[in-house]
Amino acid sequence: MNKKKKLIIIGIVLIVGIILLFGLLLPNKKNNNVDGRKLKNNYEKLNGKTSEDGKKYVSVDVESDNVIKYVSIDKVLDILSNKSGVIYIGSSKSAYSRSAINILIEASNDSNVDKVYYYDIDDICDIKNLDQKTGIIKDCEDNDKVKQLYEKLDNIYKGYTLESNILILPTVLFVSNGEIVSSNIKTIPTHKNPYSKLVKSQEEGLKEIYMSGLDDIINNKNLAN
Repeated sequence: MNKKKKLIIIGIVLIVGIILLFGLLLPNKKNNNVDGRKLKNNYEKLNGKTSEDGKKYVSVDVESDNVIKYVSIDKVLDILSNKSGVIYIGSSKSAYSRSAINILIEASNDSNVDKVYYYDIDDICDIKNLDQKTGIIKDCEDNDKVKQLYEKLDNIYKGYTLESNILILPTVLFVSNGEIVSSNIKTIPTHKNPYSKLVKSQEEGLKEIYMSGLDDIINNKNLAN
């Protein structure tokens, strides 16, 4: 092999090596999205499974690179105190939550909102106490933080039920400087059966609701971290 060919081969090897090195060093957004992968796993592991009342969950396919950030009840209360952002209160075991989650992620992407704060009620509630048809879950933990959350949500639930000390899944809150400027519970009024997939018109209607809520806070430059 002559000298010229050796130099060409060496050059090619060096270029390939540099490309591989940069591929290893550059951050992989999807692989680094721990919360995104957690959401995907929590929802997809129930595909084809049945709920506590013996009915089959709707199967969902969640992108691992998504806008979801899991938060504690402390963070939820902090945002509802004086911050701004989008809060999703739900559970992968809630039939309505399963229908809503991807629609909210899509609406957030379209609105260039890079974070939705996800509070998983499994932290404080027993899913056995969830009425899938109404979305209402009762008898969650009895402590000061949960009571504060009930109080914050009381007004938006009044038009739906006279019951108190409950949560309705999912509850999506659009918050500006601690004020709930818009909200949505469950999915959309025409979606009567939580175990049925949303049809296209229902998906579009729910997305419009979420987009409207996002528009209410989109110009707020002080979104919570």
